[in-house]
Amino acid sequence: MARIPRKYIKFSSESYYHIISHLADELPYLRPHEKNFLLSLLHKLSKIFHVGIISYAFMGNHFHLLIKTFDNNYFSEKEAIDRAFALYPKNVVLSHSETYWKAKLTDISFFVKELKQRFSQWYNKLHQRKGHVWRGRFKSIIVESQKGLIAASSYIDLNPTRAGAARTLTSYNWNSYTARKANLGKWLLSIKETLGLDLREYGELLEQLSQIKIGRKAILYKTQPSLYRYILQYTAKGIVFGTVNFVEKFLKTIPIKRRKKVKFSGMILA
Repeated sequence: MARIPRKYIKFSSESYYHIISHLADELPYLRPHEKNFLLSLLHKLSKIFHVGIISYAFMGNHFHLLIKTFDNNYFSEKEAIDRAFALYPKNVVLSHSETYWKAKLTDISFFVKELKQRFSQWYNKLHQRKGHVWRGRFKSIIVESQKGLIAASSYIDLNPTRAGAARTLTSYNWNSYTARKANLGKWLLSIKETLGLDLREYGELLEQLSQIKIGRKAILYKTQPSLYRYILQYTAKGIVFGTVNFVEKFLKTIPIKRRKKVKFSGMILA
């Protein structure tokens, strides 16, 4: 079956995406200093591109990002040029118009491309190798605001403990919850504004979700609806995540022939 083309839609001036990308299969797991460099790149690029980072997790062979994008009208053409100068040589910046840079610096694909490409160049130089570092294109899932964001963010921050890479929620150095708890996440978007939870409430949610056994998710959801009301959501072949109305609204933007091939089902993300 033909893959669903990458699609970005905006139901408002702001949109949210869960980004996932894997290392090439032949490469070993990322070492601590390599994760540190990837994290430093994310920090740097998030200050230049007009995007916001809500959550992240850099695992051994893949990474997760939860990103908020903004309309390019939120900053001026002069600011777009100034931001471009912070990242590219003068001759490259001046070879394109201000309109071009405004569009590029709000483009989620361009942002992730720069992140992966710059890491690849550094990684290959470090290991004196050539070739691909990442496995194909990245996966992007459009996420509904707040309800979907809580589920997506908790999934990302729980990745290290669920994968056995950390014993506790705050013992892994390359995810957003640990950074927030250590007061190193000031460059991240406020979870109070994006998720509607303060750090204490979010931490309590993560602690309780971390105790769920895979086979008992549905049972726990039914017995404790107040805690898990945000976690049960709907998906359509990994391209959209949210409530039924949100998913259906998104699917209407896909051509009918392709829409019929998309599997639409309920799922529990946590």
